[in-house]
Amino acid sequence: MLSNGRWVEVTPSNHAHEQEGLQILRQLLPDEPPFRAWTNFEFKDGHGHWHEVDALVLGRRRLHLVELKYYSGLLQGTDADWFRSGHPAEKSPLLLARRKAQRFASKMKEQLVALERELGVQPGTYARLTPWVQESVFIHHPMIRSALVGSAGIGIFGLDDHEYQTHLAPISDRLLEESQGKPQLPDDIVGHLLARMGLVERRELTVGSWNLFERLEPTETHQDWLANHIAVTEERARIRFPILHDNDSAQHIADINKVVDHEYKVMQGLSHDGLLRPKELVVHEELGHGLVFPFDDKAERLDLWLARRGQTVSLDTRLSVIRQVAEALQYAHRNKVVHRGLSPYALWVRERPDGGVKVLVGELGSVGSAGDLATATRGVTVLHAQGIDEEEDQEAVFQAPEGVWSTTANRIRLDLFGLGATAYFVLTGHLPANDRNALLARLRDQSGLDISVDLPAASTELRNPGPSCPSQSSSSALACTGRSWAACRCSWSPAARSWSPAASSPAASAWFFSFPKGLRSTVRAGPGRASSPSLPIRTLMIFQIGGLFTRHRRVGGRCIRVGSEGHAGLGGSCSTVISPMRSSRLATSATVRRLTPVSVSTSFRDRTAPSPASIRATWEKTARSFWSRTFS
Repeated sequence: MLSNGRWVEVTPSNHAHEQEGLQILRQLLPDEPPFRAWTNFEFKDGHGHWHEVDALVLGRRRLHLVELKYYSGLLQGTDADWFRSGHPAEKSPLLLARRKAQRFASKMKEQLVALERELGVQPGTYARLTPWVQESVFIHHPMIRSALVGSAGIGIFGLDDHEYQTHLAPISDRLLEESQGKPQLPDDIVGHLLARMGLVERRELTVGSWNLFERLEPTETHQDWLANHIAVTEERARIRFPILHDNDSAQHIADINKVVDHEYKVMQGLSHDGLLRPKELVVHEELGHGLVFPFDDKAERLDLWLARRGQTVSLDTRLSVIRQVAEALQYAHRNKVVHRGLSPYALWVRERPDGGVKVLVGELGSVGSAGDLATATRGVTVLHAQGIDEEEDQEAVFQAPEGVWSTTANRIRLDLFGLGATAYFVLTGHLPANDRNALLARLRDQSGLDISVDLPAASTELRNPGPSCPSQSSSSALACTGRSWAACRCSWSPAARSWSPAASSPAASAWFFSFPKGLRSTVRAGPGRASSPSLPIRTLMIFQIGGLFTRHRRVGGRCIRVGSEGHAGLGGSCSTVISPMRSSRLATSATVRRLTPVSVSTSFRDRTAPSPASIRATWEKTARSFWSRTFS
């Protein structure tokens, strides 16, 4: 067992199970060089983020950053996600431990370079010997049973002599591994180096009426804390503070705090049960101004919920998720509040007792006029496109490309691109692309997101429906984004001689128009605006989810535009009739002359079944109005 000189308890643990886990590690480590350990501390990386470390162990081969977990029961999951019975899904703790290890290694190297300068030794003398920091997760509950398969179980360890019960490799395999014979820094220099780094005691901070007791996963712009109320300890909240850097000027910090204050005031003016709004504004001398959000331990982030439920989520439920997000987003836009970070990572799902789901849209990031990016006020709750490390590319693929390189991009349209990309993820269970470059390539090659790439079983009839409904069965359903598609859930009504959506299905329909190559359209100038240049129009996609239209337009082979139009009601209150057609000629003031053959689905409401002629006339009237607004 390590002696007191080699076992440094930076902060005494307040939790019995954590004390037990640390004691297991201490008894395991031999009291001899190079073994040392530091427990329960915090460090601040070069990006301004604070990180909590359960245990850092210096072994024969490398440093080990150990994350302790006291989990019991069956553990399932993948490299990225963990699932436990009776608990919400969570990201694999190994991912967070890896991030901490990388940031800690970078900070160590910075300190070694500074030490070389102070001692006047040749650069690289010590820095080249920077110890490798290896992350691992130690689950020290004896009743854990791992069902992690393949690479998902690498780096996850359990108790010694419990391999048969836990199905986990013993932690001694990692911490007592043999040296590879490579030169290493002496353990006393490592100890001196960590002392220079200033390992900080873990603190439980108090702000207003809340005790901050656990840091959650940070982003590049903010840090979330779990907190409980001082007077009502069972009440919990999630409090979000902006990231403040040591070299930030007083004026810059004041500006950031003003943004938080402004965001709070604007969000208090919203009232929609689909929006996650802050309920309180708090001020901390060190952390700055923070927003207090309600915390629901039964709610799961959308991507984690889908990963846990998998194929058991019905199409109706998936459409319900998209519809709720669209309605909340539309409400925010009507009140001149935009998101600018819409993705599955900003959405929360709570399962209802009746089998349905309630979706909350969080992380609303920019407040004020829903105009151009140049006039945006950047909020603390923005889900920044540049996430950190592994999640950066995943978040980026839900952002419209022009939102990255254009400061004048319409912010509402950027949000609606995120809505479309999120809808693709909800329907397929796959990311639109692996990274931003792959997204650009896919949009260029496919003129959109072809659902058959991730759902190859989708039939030709469903991807390219003909002039009649894909199937004369109420069980036929498809919703997708793709190169040429229309979606409906329908059943045949002999009396009405029409197709009607199944009663249990949320209203959803979609259009996709393909244009002849070389077609150009000049966008007319509005009041006080210059005319847009004539550009080749390649595709126009229209989503209708509930009462929200989303359009997605590819202009000039490089620019992805998205926007929304309100649904003008056509009167009546009876069933929705879906009438697919081909080759509609639209008489518009734009330079569009004819559409190539496509299938179109649209919705009409009437007390009596309309005739085919009236359906066509009503559709052309609606389409003409929508088309003229699109190009105005």
